[in-house]
Amino acid sequence: MFIAAAAFCAIVEESVDLDNCTFFGDSLGPYETELECEERAEEMRSFISNTPLIINNVRIVLQSYRITGVGYCYEDTPPGELL
Repeated sequence: MFIAAAAFCAIVEESVDLDNCTFFGDSLGPYETELECEERAEEMRSFISNTPLIINNVRIVLQSYRITGVGYCYEDTPPGELL
């Protein structure tokens, strides 16, 4: 199973500042296939990027007008199981 998420990070001096990010988790998954997860992660990234109220709050939290976002997936590990 796969979990979808999105991250938005500040851009400082033309580089992504990985120490200055905001993360969003998905409330609909997990997904059986990686493709389903990737589609949902991109949907999340796009929705957040195109919703002024959300993206402007992200800019305030990160204290940066210049930000970049990415949708991504990771494998869900059942309890008691190691990757």
